[in-house]
Amino acid sequence: MGDEPKIGARVRGADRGGRQRAAGSVGQSSQGAAACQKGHSVALTTAAALVHELMEARNERRLRTLQKHLNTVKLLIVDELGYVPFTAVGSELPFEVFTQRYERAATFVTSNLPFDEWTTVFGI
Repeated sequence: MGDEPKIGARVRGADRGGRQRAAGSVGQSSQGAAACQKGHSVALTTAAALVHELMEARNERRLRTLQKHLNTVKLLIVDELGYVPFTAVGSELPFEVFTQRYERAATFVTSNLPFDEWTTVFGI
């Protein structure tokens, strides 16, 4: 399935460029480390990489498959939300992933934006 977020007992990055930096920053998170130590599936990606993968999957008519895959992950960590602006469609796709995971699995999101500005990312 291409460069979708990796799942495993260790945290791995989805994007080739920031993998080591991102994995290192999450490794410091006690929750992410604890999930890995307990063998839970953990996926790590940047928000930009997640949007890119979701849009690519949509264009290739495999969006539902990718969404189902993301829903199987016990902990999804999305780094840098709001760092890169999204198109209207680009903001809808991760929002849909987050709502599908709501009350089903853990999702960590990091951002340089104050929480009250997150709505600008999703166009709400």
